[in-house]
This record gives sequence, C-alpha cells and structure tokens, in this order.
Amino acid sequence: IKMIILPKIQARMFDTSQNIYIDKELSSSSSYKSKAFTFIFTPELARVKDYDGLDFNINFPHESLPYVGALDLNSDPVVIPQSADINTYLRIKKEYDKANYNQVVIDAQNAINRYRGSIFTSEFILYKLRAQNKLYTQDPSMRDQQILEKMIDDAKNWTRTFT
Repeated sequence: IKMIILPKIQARMFDTSQNIYIDKELSSSSSYKSKAFTFIFTPELARVKDYDGLDFNINFPHESLPYVGALDLNSDPVVIPQSADINTYLRIKKEYDKANYNQVVIDAQNAINRYRGSIFTSEFILYKLRAQNKLYTQDPSMRDQQILEKMIDDAKNWTRTFT
C-alpha cells in the first residue's frame, strides 16, 4: 500500500531512525524508507538548498554521547553540594539493616531537617516510618496511642507526597 499525503502548508520530513544517543557517527539521511519520521509543518519553512560538494558522515570519536546526569524529584539536575545527603542515606540504610532502629529514627529526622528538598527525602521519611514501626511492634513501652496516631499521619503524608 502506498500512501500519499499532501499538506496544506509547507512541510518538511526528517528521517529519525538513527539513534543519536548510541551512534557516534551521524549521517544526513534523506531516505523515504524508515521506521520513524519527524514532520515539521509551518508556513515560514525555509527550503533546503542543495549544494554541490562532498557528502560524508560526521564522526565524533572522542566526544561523549548526550547525557543529562542525575535528576531530582522535580526533574532538575542534581547540584554537587546536595550530594552530601548520599552518605547520610547510606548510613541510615546500614543502621536499619543492623536493626539499630532508635538510631535510624534519630538520623532520619536529622536528615529530614538538614537536607530539605533532597532527592532522598522520601527515603529518609520511609526509613524513619519503618524504624518507628519496628520499635512500636517490638517494644511494649513504645505502644502509645499518640505515637501511633503520629506514625499514621506521617505515613498518610508520605503516601500523598511520594506515591
């Protein structure tokens, strides 16, 4: 089946089958056989001029491929000074794995206060809630209605904010 599309305004078709994130060699393709095309429709479209000369692929052997880097929860790039919270997160995780739940609650609360807007904020709160739950179920002296209600409110806030 052959399909012909005639636009009402000037249009240009680009072959986008080449993966610029993987290929180090980019070529200008004017092929009409492809799995992916990008169409640009605009009345002010400038026509491409055909030049007599060499047509060869552009090779970037020593250039790095396009890379964004780490992003925070708002899809903004992570700034280097914020990386100090990584060590705190790893320490909290290690303490939780050792079942040192009192220390996890203290460290997580300090991290929440110290690193506002961190990409690990959800993890700090989650580890704090998990540690409080372990303490509540294991230690009878922690079984207080006010503590339980505070844990439930924190869990609801975490669910609303991070899920």
